[in-house]
Amino acid sequence: MLILGRELSAFLGQLRLTNKHKCSAGEMYCLRCRVPRKPVEDLVELKPVTAKIGNLMGLCGVCDGLMNRRVNMTNLPHLAVEWGITFPLVEKHIGDRDNTSLNSDFSQKDKA
Repeated sequence: MLILGRELSAFLGQLRLTNKHKCSAGEMYCLRCRVPRKPVEDLVELKPVTAKIGNLMGLCGVCDGLMNRRVNMTNLPHLAVEWGITFPLVEKHIGDRDNTSLNSDFSQKDKA
């Protein structure tokens, strides 16, 4: 079967438009239900992507599945009023620690 490229492109573009769901205020896209829903309250976490963009992740109130929403970081104070957004702790690299442990299993006595 042969398909013209422009027809395939038009078909895929139309399919993408029909499957697209716009989230209204207070909603996130549920990856399991495949529709926008309200997340469980106080279980929304922000994962920064860049300095201007972040991903909000939460749990669906219907199926307990993972939910996602891309947000602009300038809108964060407005969104924090709607949801109890938590910020994950930033993990430090082991080399970035302020005080390193001087305790060591390797000492001069053990080598003798």
